[in-house]
Amino acid sequence: MNPLSDSSRSVKLRHGGTVTVESYDGALLCNYCEKIRDLDLFLLKALRFRHTSKHEKNSPGSHCEELRLAHHSSWTDLRISAKLGCKLCHAFNTRLLERETRLRTSINWELELFWGCLSTENNVENAHFGVTFYLGYEGCDILSFDIFTQPGDPLSRIIYGRPVAKDSSSDACIDVVWRWLHKCRLNHPACSSNSNHFLPTRVIDVGSGKWNRDPFLFISDGQRGEWATLSHVWGDGVPLQTHLDNIQHWQKKISFKELPQSFQDAIIITRKLGIPYLWIDSLCIIQDCPDDWARESVKMDEIYSNAVMGISASSAANSNRGIFRSGERGRLRAQPFIALPCYTNSKALKGLVEFRIHVDDCGSSMVEDLHKRAWCLQEYILPVRRLEYGSHCVSWSCDTLDCSERLPHSATLVQDTITRATRKLRRIPVVGNGCYPSHPDIEGDQPNSWPMEWWYKVLGEYTRRDITKAEDRLPAISGLAKKIAERTGYTYIAGLWLEDLHRGLLWRSIGTTIEQPLLELPTWTWAAKTHAGFGQQLHDLVRYEPGPRALVLEAGTRNLNDDPFTKVISATLRLRGRCRAVAYWQDPFVPDYEASVNEGSMNDPLDTKNRRGLVCMLDRRAQDASICHRLLVKKHVICMQIAKFYDKTALSKERKKGRSILFGLLLEATGVEDSQYRRIGIAEIPEEEGFAERWEEMDNKLSNMWRDLDLSMKGLGQRMHLLREYVDSVPD
Repeated sequence: MNPLSDSSRSVKLRHGGTVTVESYDGALLCNYCEKIRDLDLFLLKALRFRHTSKHEKNSPGSHCEELRLAHHSSWTDLRISAKLGCKLCHAFNTRLLERETRLRTSINWELELFWGCLSTENNVENAHFGVTFYLGYEGCDILSFDIFTQPGDPLSRIIYGRPVAKDSSSDACIDVVWRWLHKCRLNHPACSSNSNHFLPTRVIDVGSGKWNRDPFLFISDGQRGEWATLSHVWGDGVPLQTHLDNIQHWQKKISFKELPQSFQDAIIITRKLGIPYLWIDSLCIIQDCPDDWARESVKMDEIYSNAVMGISASSAANSNRGIFRSGERGRLRAQPFIALPCYTNSKALKGLVEFRIHVDDCGSSMVEDLHKRAWCLQEYILPVRRLEYGSHCVSWSCDTLDCSERLPHSATLVQDTITRATRKLRRIPVVGNGCYPSHPDIEGDQPNSWPMEWWYKVLGEYTRRDITKAEDRLPAISGLAKKIAERTGYTYIAGLWLEDLHRGLLWRSIGTTIEQPLLELPTWTWAAKTHAGFGQQLHDLVRYEPGPRALVLEAGTRNLNDDPFTKVISATLRLRGRCRAVAYWQDPFVPDYEASVNEGSMNDPLDTKNRRGLVCMLDRRAQDASICHRLLVKKHVICMQIAKFYDKTALSKERKKGRSILFGLLLEATGVEDSQYRRIGIAEIPEEEGFAERWEEMDNKLSNMWRDLDLSMKGLGQRMHLLREYVDSVPD
């Protein structure tokens, strides 16, 4: 381990330090990089700071200095060391120049260490660790690297990382996938076996064991078996489809060469894993038969949940791009740029450690093309096992394990919202009707809070995604809705839940919503609009508070085939509650419409001057707050109190998080017929000085009455019927 002194080179730096470059085991390294070769440094740190993120280093007791790497503190020093011949500094400098052209005076070097073991015993002998190096400036990461070893290298006994194959279709890559699947089947009791279920109506027989044979469409007729599913982006080009005029031919054979490239690749994967059948939506549903589509689309929960695994063509923009080919560029970035001879004295091991650009496999997967599509959300959540072909590598996720080609043995569960959601869904107890309460709280660790908390978090993600056909907005999440209904016994009505209707009515969009006039949906459901996501996060309304609450007189839908998860034919919602015309609020108490213009938050405490006015958030983004009120008064818009909630994110007047808020719906008369209203937004109703409680007194004073509202939809229209119509009169 001693340096070769005759090859030593030194330069004194301006700040008084010295850069010395010498040869170590044939590699020229500076005095800083040489220390990186001693893996005991990282192993001891990893054991001490298990799963300590670099972002937690400033928290009390985190020993942040232990997570900093002693290295060149300026780019100038790094460049000097590189010119002297330091192999590692030269590699770091080259990568920095590729990413950042402006010279800075300083560089921060930080570490993220993680630790684990490959056996059930939590001891040092079986310990594996990983290191990510972060280079950047104060508060800004520019570039990050991680390390890995080849499978047969002696240091692979203690280092997690493994190489990423240049070609995801290679036998080496499919062998890694096969081992993940085999290990899951044998060793993961939390992951159901998913074998011998009733096959979907149609599946593609991939010809397992007969790879030279063309696949064909198999009509299951109630037979049992195993299948995989394919999630893919249809994209601009329409993929190969099954129609009434070709289904007979498909049952004999589907020419492998005529299949889109992603379909071919999925069949290859399925064959090599020994799975006999594959389900692809465009081929297994008759696309020009509305009746068949209606029947099969409501079976999505069973098709995906009972599959052996779900294959995701995550980085392919359309079905012609190919699963394997679409990840080629990212895989090139995952190749090593330098190898360094390293050692550990504590374990008497020597070997070669390779460096590559770091990619957060789990975090980056959520920005893939596939995860921007609404349909693909339930396709990702429902399967117990998920095999994802992403832009940089192949990754695996099941209810027990998350890993990737980079970290094929990792046992750490990732923390992105959607992957967590896949596991939490199956952990919600199935208790049946009447066991889950109405008006549930959705905070804490009690199982009663899990279903609706889970639903609203997933719904927030869902509404941010793109969907081609607006009429698919409810069908594309129906599989997840069925799972919640099975577990809770709750009643599903057009995207909302009867037992938590008050909270569900208070959805709020980011940006302007676009109404879909041809959809047979009531305006009170989020599904009737095109969203850019939810601004009012319903899972933040953690509990119902004492106070005014609208009474639900009637609520329900009429659906195709009398199945609440199929197409909505008509819907009815009748509420009784306190109402007041928006015209009631005049200077100096005009409602605040700024949140409707600037996408502001309704969660900041109300200004003193607006204590007797509403804070309004319109479904359609307003252009000018100053004219909003005049328009709403002209249209005879009314506000109806819905319920009071504790919002855990809202700021109190003391600027602390968490306060109670009384919410209302903003309703506009349609003018089509008497007593007909539509939802146009929500409002926060101030309660200072007893304002909300005096609505009834003020109504009485103005000869106003309580109101029953019927928010109904019949046929093609969206209707809200005023059962005992009375609009608050405003004195001239």
